[in-house]
Amino acid sequence: MKSILKFIIVLTIQIIIISKVSAGVISAKLKVNGLTCSMCSKATHKSLSKINFIQTIDPDLEHTSFTLIFKPNAEINIAEIKNSIEKAGFSVGELILNFDQPISSGSEIKIGAQNFLVMNNKVGANEVKVMGDGYISNKEWQVFIKNNANASINKNTLYLEVL
Repeated sequence: MKSILKFIIVLTIQIIIISKVSAGVISAKLKVNGLTCSMCSKATHKSLSKINFIQTIDPDLEHTSFTLIFKPNAEINIAEIKNSIEKAGFSVGELILNFDQPISSGSEIKIGAQNFLVMNNKVGANEVKVMGDGYISNKEWQVFIKNNANASINKNTLYLEVL
């Protein structure tokens, strides 16, 4: 009986350790709401270029988006990206993060100093979408809450949805 109990305790500890993943974010696709001209894009690019962990910014005017390449081993701050867009006078429409390893639902991901809970039932993809207030539309947030009705969703928390 003691050996079974020991086995269960060791297994539980291993599951807890494995479920907390510290994956590296290597790039992001950022859709910006409100861009109507090249001057808007330039203002956004200028604001993003002040962020020290971004190595390269590639604008796509046709889709009002930017591809961001992050510096290797840099500490990424997701809120800083959002704040930068808002300081330029716009809002984040979508933020998709690309990781250096597959991400699975149910894991907890640490990005910089912030922890994110990975939601939905998809397994093993490298791309996730940031789900939270100011990162998606209110309509999309309501759909996210409905689709995750069994989870305790908090509007002040950021989640990642595996794509």
